[in-house]
Amino acid sequence: MSIWSAMSRCLRAEWLLQSGDPSGLAMLRGALDELLVVGFRMRCPFYIGVYAAGLGDHGDVDAGQTAIGEAVALSASTGEIWCMPELLRIKAVLLGKESANRSVKAAEALYFQSLDLARHQGALSWELRAATALAEHWAQSGQSERVGGLLAPIYRRFGEGLTTRDLVKARALLDTLGDAGKGSKSAARQARRDGHTHPNS
Repeated sequence: MSIWSAMSRCLRAEWLLQSGDPSGLAMLRGALDELLVVGFRMRCPFYIGVYAAGLGDHGDVDAGQTAIGEAVALSASTGEIWCMPELLRIKAVLLGKESANRSVKAAEALYFQSLDLARHQGALSWELRAATALAEHWAQSGQSERVGGLLAPIYRRFGEGLTTRDLVKARALLDTLGDAGKGSKSAARQARRDGHTHPNS
């Protein structure tokens, strides 16, 4: 078994899952198992998190929660905490798929933990993902008025890459709720003038 072959399959599986293809689940779990059995841990917490999110997206929330617990524990034990904000976000999303009121409250607490850690790390992309997920959580629970104050200021901090997946999702959410804000619209216009976005966007 080549470690780098397994790592390349992790990347491929992540792409498949982002494209909505559930075949990425088996590919990713198999590659991870190969890495873990030989004691290779680098980036495994992150990819186990991707696997957990994929399980949740395809309806197996219980298995997703088990996997995200594995990811968080491995991240903490190895000191590979660069991805911890994202793992906490995924854990919150999975909790939010449960209907119990206590799960909803626990999910919100995890979103705030993810946000705080991302800010502490200076990880703006993780901060955006956590804020977008929390904004969706609020919108689904009838708290749409809170979304703009959280998400718009983070969105405005991006001066480029506005056509990337995460920023498009954040902007769509803000636009849908009617709270994109003058600042975010100005940022988008400026980015287009600077050539950062596709001319047809």
